[in-house]
Amino acid sequence: FAFVLQSSLLPSKAVEDIYHAQKYIGIWLFLTQHCLTLQAIHLVVSLIAFAGPVPSLVRLTNCISLWIGGLGCFVTVQYFSLVHNNPEFVATCDETVSRDPPYNLRIKCFWLHIFALPLAVLDVTVSRNHEELRGDSSLVVSLLMLFFFTVFYLSIIVANFSATGHWPYNFLKELTTLGAWAGFMTVQSAILCVFCLSLWGLSFLPSSWEVHA
Repeated sequence: FAFVLQSSLLPSKAVEDIYHAQKYIGIWLFLTQHCLTLQAIHLVVSLIAFAGPVPSLVRLTNCISLWIGGLGCFVTVQYFSLVHNNPEFVATCDETVSRDPPYNLRIKCFWLHIFALPLAVLDVTVSRNHEELRGDSSLVVSLLMLFFFTVFYLSIIVANFSATGHWPYNFLKELTTLGAWAGFMTVQSAILCVFCLSLWGLSFLPSSWEVHA
């Protein structure tokens, strides 16, 4: 559903920075695309693993559930806390909805981002045996994966800026020093880690597997 919505989004105007920022890698410049793609692959493989059942795939998906889920939570929370009610974004949405025919960018972005967090929570709380999840996964490795993903993604957008001269997000223009970038990376990594730790904490609750056992 999210990918259908994303494919229906209209391109940005040529006068906007975001239009030029996408010159080389398109939608892969955006964090949402990376996180939703990883989450979708994870959930599809998980479905195959449990439907088989394929024990090796079950263990594999257990191993990555925490950090993949952390990315899903991040997408939903960061969008609604930083973007959905941002005055510039609201102004852009008001402009698109006034077109003929109207184009409701805000409602499409709402549905695009809303499902990632609940799917991450359901993946841990309902879909998995909690004892097996904690046995197969490593909290430390999951936290390190989120840190490396943060570095990886920021490397992409910095390299893209070097190639295009444009940032995908306006707030990045304010990061003008190495210290500002280090602080930004630290904060984003910390937020991701909080989500990962929260999912790990949920794994200590009784699972549906134990209730039906």
